[in-house]
Amino acid sequence: MKFKSTLKKTFKIILICALWIGAWAILAAIVDKEILLPSPLTVLTKLTHLATEKEFYISSGFSLLRVLLGISLSTVAALLTAYLTTKIKLLHDILSPLITVIKATPVASFILLAVLWINKEILPAFISFLIIFPIIWSNTEMGIFKIDKQYVELANVFKISSFQRLKRIYIPSVMPYFISAMRTSIGLAFKAAIAAEVLFPSINSIGKALNDAKVYFQIADLFAWTAVVILFSFVMEYLFGAMLKKLGKHYNAKGGF
Repeated sequence: MKFKSTLKKTFKIILICALWIGAWAILAAIVDKEILLPSPLTVLTKLTHLATEKEFYISSGFSLLRVLLGISLSTVAALLTAYLTTKIKLLHDILSPLITVIKATPVASFILLAVLWINKEILPAFISFLIIFPIIWSNTEMGIFKIDKQYVELANVFKISSFQRLKRIYIPSVMPYFISAMRTSIGLAFKAAIAAEVLFPSINSIGKALNDAKVYFQIADLFAWTAVVILFSFVMEYLFGAMLKKLGKHYNAKGGF
């Protein structure tokens, strides 16, 4: 039954993708100018060519590394900050306006300001860090506030250790909020990092390849690298989502009293 459901879902996704690719092909045929809108076949050919080049893997690898660095650092910082702001109300009141400003400020503004103080090689990681920090912080803080107080009281009565409290109360309660935050954040982190690379190209990066394609009017290359960004973003979201879903099931089964 599960296999049949998965097969049906996969077929549906393939059908929808085929529909949009077909619409793209028809529109490209109507425009009939590769410099304005290359056909799906042209872009696929270019992607195949890119996959044979060493530089493709180097650029993709460095960009992915920067994104993962930003996500990792932001996650750790946001989790620690959320814990502290739930314990210290004054700290929450102090940080809340700053978080609001970060949410409201355009990504391009952050990039243009940050490059004045930060090396452009680590700029994408910093921008990823900054963009997703408010999401992870606010969701985690909400999850902590939603913890059942009865569990905490029981832990106090039975003098449960801090480690066991973390394992059996805090993590299972916060996990759904954290998973939701990460699902939203991963795609945003990737987009923000690539935007930083495009505005201030780093050596060996997807952003530099996109910028070069734009400068030299290599529209097929531009579409191909954009497809790479979309593909990597989908893959990262899927892998992180699967990992977090498995982790969430584990704590739902093991957590609580």
